[in-house]
Amino acid sequence: MDYKDSGEVDIIDSQYNIIDYFTLYGPFAVLFVSLFFWTLKTYNTREELYRSEIANIRKEYDIQSQRHHEILTKFAEKYDIVIDKLNALEIKIDTSKYDE
Repeated sequence: MDYKDSGEVDIIDSQYNIIDYFTLYGPFAVLFVSLFFWTLKTYNTREELYRSEIANIRKEYDIQSQRHHEILTKFAEKYDIVIDKLNALEIKIDTSKYDE
């Protein structure tokens, strides 16, 4: 009879231990899980915001790059004109030296 009584006491004690465990740590587990899912949700929204910002920055960069390319092309054309005129002047100066 002692054996049966001690077995029942162990089962009852283990049930109380489990209940005590969940009453002690259960709210923290629920809090952790809820915070974890909240973090995942806010992470996704923040990630979408970052992706849209990066896309906007890329668009602005492409526009600026196109503008810079156009400006450099115009400068290159003007540079070619100046170089051609300088070459023409150099030729005139060289020929005038030989004429004298």
